[in-house]
Amino acid sequence: MEVKRIFRGVSAKIISDFNVSAMYEHQGNKGSFREGALRDFLASDRMPSKYGLGTGEIVSSHGEVSKQRDLIIFDRMNGIPLLYSDTVQVFPVESVYGVVEVKSKLSKEELLKALDNIKSVKMLSDDAVVQYSKGPIAYARKASRPFGIVFADGLVNNSLESLAENLHGWESSQEKKFWPNMILVLGVGVIYHIVGGWSSASQMSKY
Repeated sequence: MEVKRIFRGVSAKIISDFNVSAMYEHQGNKGSFREGALRDFLASDRMPSKYGLGTGEIVSSHGEVSKQRDLIIFDRMNGIPLLYSDTVQVFPVESVYGVVEVKSKLSKEELLKALDNIKSVKMLSDDAVVQYSKGPIAYARKASRPFGIVFADGLVNNSLESLAENLHGWESSQEKKFWPNMILVLGVGVIYHIVGGWSSASQMSKY
C-alpha cells in the first residue's frame, strides 16, 4: 500500500471542495460552504466517535461567551451541549477539545482576527473544572485548555514566512497559554511551535 498516494487522494478531496466554495460570490455562503466541507471531511470516519463536531458559541461557568466559532470539536461521550440545533449551538467550555478557524485566503488581517478569536476561547478555560465519577467516588480536575487551529485554503498578499513573522509579532504581546497551536494553509505549508516557544514554517511536500 502506497501511503503517499492515499494522502494525495485525501488532500485532493478537500482541495476540490474548497475550490467549489470559490464559486460563491456571497461571503456568507462561501464561508458556510467551507466550514461545512471541512466538517463533513472530518466526520467521514476520520475521527474517533468520542469527538463531536459543531459550530456556534462557547460559554464559561461564569457566563462569559465566545464569539461565533467556525468549527468546534467537543466531547461527544461526556459533554452535553447546552443548545444544539441546526441554527443554534452552544457548548460549555469544559466539553470543548478545541476550535478551528476556517479561512479562504489568509492575509495578515484575517490571521490577526483568527488569533484573537482563538484567544477568546482559550481565556474561557482559566477556571474551568471537569468532574468525574467512578462508582461511589467523585473527583474533579482542572479542564485542559482548548486547542486552536487556523485552517486556510490559500494566502493573499502574504507568504508562509511573512505569516510566521505576523504570528511572532502577535505572540510577543500575548501570554503563551493563549497562543494558537497550529496554522495550516492547504497546499502551502504549516506553522507550528517548537521547543523554545518559536514557530517554524515548513513547505508541504509536493507528491
